[in-house]
Amino acid sequence: MLLGSLAAQLSSAALARAFPAASGMTALALGIAATLAGGALLSDFAAALGCLVAGAGAGLSFRCALVLLTRGASPAGQGRLASAYAAITYLAAAALVLLCGALVNRFGSTDVTMALFAATAAAALSARRFAPRIGRLTTP
Repeated sequence: MLLGSLAAQLSSAALARAFPAASGMTALALGIAATLAGGALLSDFAAALGCLVAGAGAGLSFRCALVLLTRGASPAGQGRLASAYAAITYLAAAALVLLCGALVNRFGSTDVTMALFAATAAAALSARRFAPRIGRLTTP
């Protein structure tokens, strides 16, 4: 997932030219579906590819939101906003990890993983309509 996220964020300018309507939400949902399918079919390749695609979707979404948040701010303001954004998103991720750990202890890792992936995919698909588009963020 991290490699997919890295690739999407570093290539966001090229992605904006090639796919200006991209938001990352569709890739996130498709990647999750491929990861789950790979697990169900015992296909390491499909699961790994799904993780890459999901990571790319998450990375592109992270980048779009960061650009949207910091757009128009002074350089110092961009630094403050980017730091706050990182702190909030990482705090939310840490809280989710702790919550999932508690749920895994109670319900088992397979059930929790399936539920978390399904909820994330559903949220990503629901957010597609409202998510910022990379092509709209690169033009003034």
